[in-house]
Amino acid sequence: MATVPLPAPSADGPVLTVDGQASWTTGHPGCAVLRTDAGQEFSLVGPATQQRLGEVRSGASPAQQRVRITGYVPKVGASVCGALRAFVAEKVTAMN
Repeated sequence: MATVPLPAPSADGPVLTVDGQASWTTGHPGCAVLRTDAGQEFSLVGPATQQRLGEVRSGASPAQQRVRITGYVPKVGASVCGALRAFVAEKVTAMN
C-alpha cells in the first residue's frame, strides 16, 4: 500500500501507478474522486478521467469502481471540484 508523494505546490510529481476506489459521480457534476489504498484522496482530472466520466454517463461504466490509475500529481491550481489535490489520470484500468 504505497503512499502517493506530494510534490511542492509549484512542481509536478513523478508519473506513478496507484490502486484505489474511484467515485465517478460526486456532488459536483463532472468531478471524480480517487481514494487510494493508503487512504489519500485526490480529485481526478485529465483526458482518461473525462473518458471514464463519459462512459459512466452512458451507462457503460459503474459510478464507483476499484481502479489502477497511472498518472501524476500536478502543480497546485484552482479547481471547481473542491480543495482536494488533483491527480492527472493518464490511464485508468478497472480492477473488478
